[in-house]
Amino acid sequence: MDKMTYEQCLSELNEARTELESYLKHIFLQAKKERQEIKNYIKQQNENLDIAKKKFEEDKKNFYELKEAYDKVFKERQIGFPWIVGRINDATEIICKNSYQRSQEYNLREIKKERDVYKGIIDFYEHQCPYLKELREIECELDLEEQVGYSESERKDESHYFLTPDEYRSKSSVERNQLALDRYKKRTLSKWEIGKMYERYIGFLKEEEGYSVDYDGIKYRLEDRGRDLICTKGDEIQIIQCKMWSLSKHIYENSIFQFFGTVYYAREEERKQNPFAPRNVRGLFYTTTDLSDYALKAAQEIGIEIVKEKMNKDYPCIKCNINNGEKIYHLPFDQQYDHTIIKANTGEFYASTCAEAEAKGFRRALRHNYSTK
Repeated sequence: MDKMTYEQCLSELNEARTELESYLKHIFLQAKKERQEIKNYIKQQNENLDIAKKKFEEDKKNFYELKEAYDKVFKERQIGFPWIVGRINDATEIICKNSYQRSQEYNLREIKKERDVYKGIIDFYEHQCPYLKELREIECELDLEEQVGYSESERKDESHYFLTPDEYRSKSSVERNQLALDRYKKRTLSKWEIGKMYERYIGFLKEEEGYSVDYDGIKYRLEDRGRDLICTKGDEIQIIQCKMWSLSKHIYENSIFQFFGTVYYAREEERKQNPFAPRNVRGLFYTTTDLSDYALKAAQEIGIEIVKEKMNKDYPCIKCNINNGEKIYHLPFDQQYDHTIIKANTGEFYASTCAEAEAKGFRRALRHNYSTK
């Protein structure tokens, strides 16, 4: 390597390091802002809780004072005051109702529950990212909004999470959207996000085959009933479960039997809805890893189709959708991405780059003008 080439490499390395430091600083500041918002919310809820407790104690005190007067008058009714007892009964009922309404208004139990949830979120973030705990101790001299550097309108664009303010403003829309997408793909993923990416990829393959795909696993998560994807085309319905597991792991028969249960239920639903001409319901189990011998045999016996499909991270993931004549493209981190269905033979398609989408007349979907198809 000659001197000129070495200096160029060193310069590029310094630029990359500067860019990474700027991006990390932005992430730290964003995390601090979100933490402060959560702390403010918890503080407000604690204040509401204190107010509610105070009112509750006042009502409790009034109730017992009234009960004492009631008991006293009750003892005296034999000597000519029975009508007072009736009035006391009425007053007691009114106060009890008011106390109940106040408790419903402040919903003490829900306030405590919500406060504990937010505290749990903070503890989880600090456990996963220890630097956040250190960041909590640091007091910034400059205004947080100035450090983050985004206007209100810019924060409506989800791509700003992956860009510095300078990058956001200095680049054209197609350049900044593409840069945000590239960084989104390179970020570290949780197990749930890994599974979501695999479901999106299998859904893409099915849409390419002409199926209409509902992404139940992503939309409903734990309430998806084991149906990650529901693909329909003509008189066929495919119920798909996706498992993107490590190659060192194996899938056993329990996963197959559980999946068979949801496929069987889907078949029964279809028979009830269309008793004279039910559509064919198939169960497909997509996976990146191997199944045990018994799991393969069980799947064959009960009619579950096993498809081994590796994840292709470079597949065209930009959804170009036409809604009421308006051409809009959705990036994977956009709000309506998983609710957007790409239909064949309609001019809708998947693009590999933002430049490709915009060259065909599609514009980026932003939060303030999202629409669901």
